Amino acid sequence: AALKARELALEIYGQGSYKLAQVNKSISDIYSSNKDYKSALSYSIQNIKIYDSLPNVYSEIIIQNDLSVIGAYRNIPKLDSAEYFASIAINKFKNSNCKDSVLLGQLFFENGNIKSDKKSYIESINIYNNAKNIFIKIKDSMELSAVYAQMGYVYGQLADFENAKKSYLCELKLDRNLFGDNSIEVAFGHGSLGLLFENTGDYKNAKDEYLLEKKIYDKLYPDNSIEQA
Repeated sequence: AALKARELALEIYGQGSYKLAQVNKSISDIYSSNKDYKSALSYSIQNIKIYDSLPNVYSEIIIQNDLSVIGAYRNIPKLDSAEYFASIAINKFKNSNCKDSVLLGQLFFENGNIKSDKKSYIESINIYNNAKNIFIKIKDSMELSAVYAQMGYVYGQLADFENAKKSYLCELKLDRNLFGDNSIEVAFGHGSLGLLFENTGDYKNAKDEYLLEKKIYDKLYPDNSIEQA
């Protein structure tokens, strides 16, 4: 249906139309949800060309498309290309009239993820801190939780276990407020802490966290316990 809509938009509005770009975005989102990142990327790249040819396109729309391009390249994975587009997108944001701080935070977050994927962990932490500070300032708990989760992982890779623990605890606190004590997000948080404690040889606390994780899963899936999964 989405491809038919694109053919119709192409026939009615032509190659360089905003309507076609909207349809391209929908198709790209569908491909991304199905993990076909190469196909998703092709439609997002088409939109870069369309937006470049159109006057007065909102900066927010252009940067949202850039985020789609970055995410697709990262998932393929083509990390150098993802890093290149992330750098361009951040500069584009700074030179635009865009006031959407969430988008800037997301750009930093994606750039931090790319650095983490490339095992440039110290660079990754520095970039995550930019995202963290933005989301703290605008009080976006959902985005902030994701940043803390990634910072916990990266600090763990750096063997900075104290900061890893602090990051995971911050994530856990936010997720409790966002989703409730018996949510799958909180279960993941306990699992991350359990793995961290296990890696440091603190098996007592690791066991306690894993048991808290299991307790939540047993409540969420009473007919399919964690032993059966």
